[in-house]
Amino acid sequence: MSTAVAEVEVPGQGADEADTILSDLFLIKSLSATLIVLAGVMLVITLAFADDWNGGGTLTYLVAGLSVVLGAALIWVGIRDWFWSTRDDRAAGSRAAVYVALAAVALLALTFIGFDQIRSAFEVAALKKEAGNRSPITSGWATVWGLSVGSILFLIPTLTTVVMQRSPDTAPRAGRVFAGLAALGFTVGTAGLLTAYGGEWVPELVDNLANRTAAGLLTGSILAVASLGLSLVFGVLKLVNFAHAQFLLIGAYLGLLFNSGLGWNIWLSVIPAVVVGALLGVGSDIVLWKPMREKGITGPTLLILSAGFGLLLQYLVQFISRGDSSTYDIPREHRTPLFGWDKVQLTPTEYTLIVTSVALVVGIALLLTLTKLGKAVRAAADSASLAAISGIDVNRVILYIWIIAGGLAAYGGVAASLQFNVVTPILGIRFILPIFAAVIVGGLGTAYGPLLGGLVVGISQEVAPVLPFVSTEYQEVVGFVILIAILLVRPQGLLGTKERI
Repeated sequence: MSTAVAEVEVPGQGADEADTILSDLFLIKSLSATLIVLAGVMLVITLAFADDWNGGGTLTYLVAGLSVVLGAALIWVGIRDWFWSTRDDRAAGSRAAVYVALAAVALLALTFIGFDQIRSAFEVAALKKEAGNRSPITSGWATVWGLSVGSILFLIPTLTTVVMQRSPDTAPRAGRVFAGLAALGFTVGTAGLLTAYGGEWVPELVDNLANRTAAGLLTGSILAVASLGLSLVFGVLKLVNFAHAQFLLIGAYLGLLFNSGLGWNIWLSVIPAVVVGALLGVGSDIVLWKPMREKGITGPTLLILSAGFGLLLQYLVQFISRGDSSTYDIPREHRTPLFGWDKVQLTPTEYTLIVTSVALVVGIALLLTLTKLGKAVRAAADSASLAAISGIDVNRVILYIWIIAGGLAAYGGVAASLQFNVVTPILGIRFILPIFAAVIVGGLGTAYGPLLGGLVVGISQEVAPVLPFVSTEYQEVVGFVILIAILLVRPQGLLGTKERI
């Protein structure tokens, strides 16, 4: 299954390839020049807090001045051709200039918002220096770091150009060159700064990063198994099911009922939860979605209907549970090191959740790619009418899809509740956006997309608080920043494919 991104070629539009390349070069030059100025600002900020600079100096302002002059010169080189061109070209140039200006304002705002964070980081480093825990940050390392942070910003014009580029021969090559240089510069600068800090700071950072990554694996694997059903339903039925998150909620409370209410083992409690979740998926299709398909209702109507159905399930569960939060009845567990690494520890339940979640996603993906049922599902996803003509029982395929989607969602609800050790009526609301982010990042309608998307979103959210300017309160926002970036670069997702019509 694959996500279709239509590309319609209009005769007579974009016929002049030279104008296209000129427009793309304008964007490259202008955005690069803007970011050079911002790199200079970042360098000045960094140098101002280096230990051997005492707040800056003449050379600091000289670097800033040269950056501004260089940026202005490159901007002029980029835009001067537009002042002697046709009216249409000037209009196109003006639109691009507005884009550059908006990008500059946004990035400058981010730079100066981060100013206090940078200053605080260096003040903390100075205290550690006085305590003898690190070596001083010299202007040399500060220069490397500032330039490296600036160089990573060159990814922005690269990605923009790749998205807007209509000359396929030049865009991929330019993207690889810019991305490689930016990644190399950022890596070298980061390594230099870590070396300059020295002492206990580096191992503490490594341990913290490893702990966060392990937590990200847990979150990502749960997102993957919870979002796979959503991806399958969209792939076959083209239905964006907002009620999917409430399937998680119902599964979580069913697991709670059999575990805490009836005294079952937690893993045995998963079985009836999955069965009821599968029945709920099939029942919702019979009562709601199948009649809509037979009436030819599609698009926004189904979207609104799924949101309303989700709210109905949400309030129904909230009414039955009286809005109370509860915990599963599981023995107290001790954390054990991951691969013998004492600094990274997980509980046996967390290990089990990671392994079973990944195994479920991979197993379903193999089912879809290697079996006769999988071939039928892929055929129905490409074209239900053609699949029916070729002898495939599309209704049976849809039945299996809802069984898989409902069962996986119920398991995901139990897993998510075990991760936080609480079952709450807002579980579905809390997970609905991360689930959609995981599906879109990985690629709607793909088999392995939810696994990749879930791991990307989960790990990025958990690792983000390692950065000094990202607090745990806002870590979930990072996943959506990645989602926006992926949509700008690859609207079909990381594993989705384009289809030309």
